[in-house]
Amino acid sequence: MQINRRDVYRVKTGAINFVNQFGTKCETNDLNTYYCVAVRNSRGKIIHFNELVTNKTLVKRVYEKNECDYDDYEDMYYPYAFDKDRELMQIGDVDIELDQDYTVEELQKYIKTSQESIATSLETLEMRAIESTCAGYDSSQTMEYYNKRLFVCYLGDDFIILSANRNPLGIFNGYREINTKRKVIKHSGDEFNEFDNLINLNRQLMDPDIPPVDRSILATRELTVDEFTAYMDLTAEEVEAKISNYLAIRSRERVLDFHPVTK
Repeated sequence: MQINRRDVYRVKTGAINFVNQFGTKCETNDLNTYYCVAVRNSRGKIIHFNELVTNKTLVKRVYEKNECDYDDYEDMYYPYAFDKDRELMQIGDVDIELDQDYTVEELQKYIKTSQESIATSLETLEMRAIESTCAGYDSSQTMEYYNKRLFVCYLGDDFIILSANRNPLGIFNGYREINTKRKVIKHSGDEFNEFDNLINLNRQLMDPDIPPVDRSILATRELTVDEFTAYMDLTAEEVEAKISNYLAIRSRERVLDFHPVTK
């Protein structure tokens, strides 16, 4: 196989297992290492990287404003580069790191790997990332299931499942509960602090603050399949009962705070 070493990159893949409050990947579990060849456009700019043996695209180089005549870019695991709804990395996502710090011997050994085994490794890469990082992993499920844009909000010992809500301008402003479709949490904040408030059905009552919903892990990755399925079977009344019970507990806690018990 004739290749130009200048265009061959080593791609280390990992499963993200921790994302900080700013949406920045902090820790990964190592998965596989692949070698890729850079594909350039007519201007000589690298636009993506194809795996060396199978020629499957593994990494997309996304330039600022998606224009290839800018020098600022981000290298992204291929499928994610086209998901416009993704605002943050999530636990269980595939992370990639590119370098050219390899020896000729390492490259030659890799080239001898069968095309079938590399193709299988690539096809199972996303699911192995879920398996190594997420409590909700189940071999019977697909990546379509694990990529549902849903989140968990814990209400004491209970929880509800949410989808992100946006205003007409597309700005994220809270969450809707997935069974009732009701907006149940309003979101505010800036790049340093976030605030989530649980919306009371009775608008004359207080909307208590709750810990910000963790958007770094999707509900189907955090919950077991049985937990997720059982929740989806709840009626709207049962969901509202969960929220009402939590609001009642919070209300009682506020009363105790204002009226400390004395002897």
